[in-house]
Amino acid sequence: MRHLSALSSRGRTLIIFALAALSIMVKSLININGCVGADASNYLMLARTLVETKSYYVYGGFMYEPDSLKFMGTWPIGYPLMVALVSMSLGLPVFLASKLLNIIILGIIFWIFDRVFGKDAWIYSFMFLAIDFMEIISSSMSEVPFTLAVLGLTIALHRQNNSVTRKGFIGNGLIVFLCALMAFLTRYAGVFALVVIGLSILYLLYQKKYKAALWLMIPALLDAACIAAYLVHNLHETGFTSGLPRMPADTVGIDYLILCFGAILSDINVIYTVTKHPYFVINQRSVIFYSTLFIQFLILYFAFFRKVSSRQSIRTKVASDNLWVYFVVTGLIYYCCIIFLRSRSIFDSLVGRLTFPGFFLVLTGIITYLRTSLQEDLFGRFKKAFLLMVSISYVLFFILPILNFAYHRKSRTTYYQQIAKLQERIKDIPPKSVLVFRDDHHLYLRSDIIYARPYPKPLFPEVQEWGPYVQKLKKAYPDRRIFVLIQKFEDGSHEENIFKYHYHPSVYEFMKKNKDANVIEL
Repeated sequence: MRHLSALSSRGRTLIIFALAALSIMVKSLININGCVGADASNYLMLARTLVETKSYYVYGGFMYEPDSLKFMGTWPIGYPLMVALVSMSLGLPVFLASKLLNIIILGIIFWIFDRVFGKDAWIYSFMFLAIDFMEIISSSMSEVPFTLAVLGLTIALHRQNNSVTRKGFIGNGLIVFLCALMAFLTRYAGVFALVVIGLSILYLLYQKKYKAALWLMIPALLDAACIAAYLVHNLHETGFTSGLPRMPADTVGIDYLILCFGAILSDINVIYTVTKHPYFVINQRSVIFYSTLFIQFLILYFAFFRKVSSRQSIRTKVASDNLWVYFVVTGLIYYCCIIFLRSRSIFDSLVGRLTFPGFFLVLTGIITYLRTSLQEDLFGRFKKAFLLMVSISYVLFFILPILNFAYHRKSRTTYYQQIAKLQERIKDIPPKSVLVFRDDHHLYLRSDIIYARPYPKPLFPEVQEWGPYVQKLKKAYPDRRIFVLIQKFEDGSHEENIFKYHYHPSVYEFMKKNKDANVIEL
């Protein structure tokens, strides 16, 4: 019976994995952008560069400054390298390689859940079907391997605290070193891992576990040395430790505190996901957000909290295993680091992918606490409530949109249909040419083109006039043909306003003057 129960739980985990893997591919293929945004396009471009040239150098780096090949320091090499390895191993385009990589990493995460949580592993795996999680694992972004890294780091630090043998110390120390390094090489914010390791060492010293602390200091020092070396290399190659100048934060004071509150509120809502904060504007998005948040609280109250409050004691089991503390503390440290970094400079919206790893760790810690602290029947009630919330999220915001797409498929554009249109726009541009402006997808679709653009706001305080910029291009590339992809937008549209904000008025005037053209050679 015991083996049958374990098999049943593992079977549920395998079904969830199969469903998540299928969902990743379906969502990516029917989404017009393939769940590939601006940053993801650069990741895929870098992965293709690694496949074709075995180097991390591109023309002009992130800003496409007219110049020779430069090291791409804006994003660390970890995620593009992983995509490139999958692409080279299986002969897949980098787009499909990135999706397969996500599925492989998701499988490793589920395997870790199975090893650590046994018969309850499926409830941890099930969280990845919530739409917020689905958005992350479907995108070609570094958050997926970063999540694996922080998960492995947290578990290894906990096991180091409980180890008593030299073999255990060395094994856990090796995992800590690799996971912390992986966290940094997939996202620069992964440097927070050094803070987590440092606090773990202090905790071990407080408990007088000197051998465990010593064996943890070694990977900490090695990680610090590797991180410092990478950042110094960035500084030498690009002039900046993170590869480009960072602009001061656009939100400060009480406004930033409200932004932080909104980010946490957004994470708490398991049923619905947002990419921008809708909390103080009455519109369709905010109504859906608050409605689903209210439904979530109702489910938790009637299915779980009401029963818990009716019991005299909920700590009926001794929670001697403090793994949940490691998850929650690591997640909170990540939150604090991201909130601090975002308060210093602009690099992304404080919601969704930016806060996801922290919420994942905290939620995993909460589930682990309830698992080790409640009676089986009470934890069973929580699992049913959580199962219902995630199921509602998956059905309303994944299954129903898929059915709606299938019903209107003749009027909808899939990823590959959109890619065909984008390739058609630049099909007549010969290899080794320079293209000023592009669609994000062009970056990884045509690696034989040098891409360029004038300085945009807010990354640079001074934008470039069109005339001097063109002369600068011609001087930098005297032997190359230079083309401009005309940006098309309707008068008064959001896209037009965004373009006018980012670039000098002379650039906008050039686009309007040639609005009927597709590509113009300078």
